[in-house]
Amino acid sequence: MKPSLSVLSLLLFFAGSLSTNTVQAIYFARARCYARFLAIGYSLLNYDRYNVYYRDDSKFVFALVGEFVGPEDIEEYIRLLDPSSTPFYTDVRLLGPAIQFEGYNEETGQCVFLAFSTLRFVSDPANTRLATTTDVAFLSKISFDFEERYISRIDGYLTKEAAANNWGYLLDSDDSRDWVCSVITSDACESIIGVQENCSERLAALPTTEGESNHMDGNSQSCRTNHAVFANLRPELHCAHISLDPFPDPQGRIKCQESLGWQFSDFLTEEELASFRQYAERRGIDPELGFMTVE
Repeated sequence: MKPSLSVLSLLLFFAGSLSTNTVQAIYFARARCYARFLAIGYSLLNYDRYNVYYRDDSKFVFALVGEFVGPEDIEEYIRLLDPSSTPFYTDVRLLGPAIQFEGYNEETGQCVFLAFSTLRFVSDPANTRLATTTDVAFLSKISFDFEERYISRIDGYLTKEAAANNWGYLLDSDDSRDWVCSVITSDACESIIGVQENCSERLAALPTTEGESNHMDGNSQSCRTNHAVFANLRPELHCAHISLDPFPDPQGRIKCQESLGWQFSDFLTEEELASFRQYAERRGIDPELGFMTVE
């Protein structure tokens, strides 16, 4: 079935000097990519289908935190947003989702989409600085393998200001640190990393995030906050990461000591970031801040 004349006219308007054949190719690539991507029934919190959505080499990359490889690691990261796993939020909702097709790479066989959403976080005053509701604009650049029909990579983005607010300001409290230390000093973790003396005091002495970009993968409170959630899921791997002193995990990796220093610009183009800012504006969020307090 050929695209309608009205669709072709609209595509030609934006395509400028592109030929009709080229525009038709773009149209069909987009339609086929959308069809195959929608067919996998992707749902962020449907962990039971993660082995369908992802393969062992799939990556979720978030510059301020690091990369997560394979269905199990990706699930752990997403559980930071799941109130059933994190003690810091009583509710997290996905609002205003939007998706746009970026293109199809014939050499790699990848369909690329930009997925935008607003995450509404309702903080739990029992484990954070205060009870508040915050809307955070988020971008996911999704690379989808057309032939194999799985997500090969997601590059996530939010502003450094949003990171400082949600993982810095809101979690910079004695209650937050007490919860993290309850994991660090648990029997499960101390059997691996040993006794951690003066946990709350030592944790409070660390920065909430690191550097101008507000990295959360170095020797900071936010890195241990994230990995404490992970340690509740897989203590054998993540207890080493929340140790206050350098301690290798079973794979020999040492985390929460030195940031990788990745920048979002290492993975996302200025055009993609401009699309994020346009989305934030449509949602009534200051695009330079990337978040707003609702109540």
